[in-house]
Amino acid sequence: MNAGFRSNVIPGSAEATINVRTIPGTDLNRLAELVQRAVADPNVEVTLGPGFAANPASSEDTELFRALVREAHATFAGAEVTPYLFQAGTDAGAWRSKGIPVYGIYPYPISADELTRMHGNDERVSVESLRLGTEMIYRTLVDVAGKGR
Repeated sequence: MNAGFRSNVIPGSAEATINVRTIPGTDLNRLAELVQRAVADPNVEVTLGPGFAANPASSEDTELFRALVREAHATFAGAEVTPYLFQAGTDAGAWRSKGIPVYGIYPYPISADELTRMHGNDERVSVESLRLGTEMIYRTLVDVAGKGR
C-alpha cells in the first residue's frame, strides 16, 4: 500500500497492489471485475498491473515432459506422473510467457516426517532421496539435450 507522505496526514490518493496467483485459464479481466465488485466503492479503480498476463499450463506434449515421465518410471517403479498445480510462487510464468515449458517436479521420495518439516528450521531430505532425484534429473536433461546431435 502507498498513500500520503506522512502517517498523520490524510492523503490525496492511495494505491494498493494485490499479488494474485491464478490458475491456467483464468480470465484476468473477469478477475478484476470481481475484485471491483467486492470493493464496492465507485471511487476505487481496480486495474491489472503492467505485465500481468495469463500464462497457459505447459503442454504435456513435449520431449522434455516425455523424458521426465520415462525417467520417473525408470527411477521410481510404479510412479504416477501427473499435472500438478503448484500453490506457491515460482518463476514459471516468466519462462512460459516466452514459450518455454516449465514443469515443477519433486524428483525425490520423502517420508511423512520429512514432509512435516518442510520449510521449517529442521527441513531435510535424506541423502539417498537427493541422490535418486539428482540422477533422475541428470538423465532427463542428457536425454533431451542429446536429441538431434
